[in-house]
Amino acid sequence: MILMLLVVPTGAACMQGASLSAENPSVPPGKVLYIDHHIHRHGEALEEGYPVIAIDFPTYTFDNETRTLSGLLTFEVNQSLIAVYGSGLSLSGDAGIGAATDLSGVYSIPYEADDGLIIRNITPNGTARIEYRNTTISLAANETWQNVSVGIEEEAVFGGNETGQQGRLKITATDTITNYGLLEREEIENTTSLGAAAGSG
Repeated sequence: MILMLLVVPTGAACMQGASLSAENPSVPPGKVLYIDHHIHRHGEALEEGYPVIAIDFPTYTFDNETRTLSGLLTFEVNQSLIAVYGSGLSLSGDAGIGAATDLSGVYSIPYEADDGLIIRNITPNGTARIEYRNTTISLAANETWQNVSVGIEEEAVFGGNETGQQGRLKITATDTITNYGLLEREEIENTTSLGAAAGSG
């Protein structure tokens, strides 16, 4: 298996200087931190017969130029909201097609997401201290952490195959966590249809 770890800026300058020692988050009034975690799995068939998977489409989008986050919100955007956490999985190649994404509201710290990521702290300038897969990650605003792994997966062939044949697939998994920094609370929009939210995220 091949592993690569990267922490790179995603925007212009990274905001620096705030301590990560505070126990409670300190988000400026009217601001909300936006953190996104996405896993992309690209497959290359090594043997015929690996099952093709199709998953749902994205349910939110983020425009980094207008700093607007739009999606199907299942949480309340109010004065107690300190962060929004986006998570998702997308497939390409022989691994399948589609993407499944979700937005969650964060009202207190620490916050543990369903995918195992934990937001431990948030500072006034938007730096987040995160724990993920036994790794502590500090991301300033507009920084990205990325892990790329390559491995082989096997799966029993569907369709009533009686020989016990296994399909083999080379998977390149790109695991990305991005801190998009602080957004204005009013720039978080609840869309009324999946079609309006699909496209990215």
